[in-house]
Amino acid sequence: SRRLIATQVTLIAMMTTATMLAAPTWWNGTGAYALVAPAEDRWISVRETWFETPLIFELTTALIVVTLPVGIVLAWRDQWRPVGIGLVLLWCVFVGLLSSNLLYAATMAIIVTTLGRGESVHTTAGASGA
Repeated sequence: SRRLIATQVTLIAMMTTATMLAAPTWWNGTGAYALVAPAEDRWISVRETWFETPLIFELTTALIVVTLPVGIVLAWRDQWRPVGIGLVLLWCVFVGLLSSNLLYAATMAIIVTTLGRGESVHTTAGASGA
């Protein structure tokens, strides 16, 4: 069951990445700025701060787009699993705070811990005596 959940979160991450790459907002560097929740729903305010500097929100946009797929790929590799899960957790926290979609971010952050092999090593039926 962990493998199925890990596969599902991988597909969700792939679709999220594909959606980001399909939108022109993410290509022109304003994706992070567009991600910010409306004023009445914000957990943090980025208006009239350092975040409005073009270099900052363009770099933030690039990091948001790159961090998720890189984290997913690394999480499936045994020796890089902690780094990959850490990157995806960082992505979840950052996107959750910016967009105020904390439930989505928390759910994905919890499920992402199932990625990779971890302790879900299975033996064949013959080896377990069945």
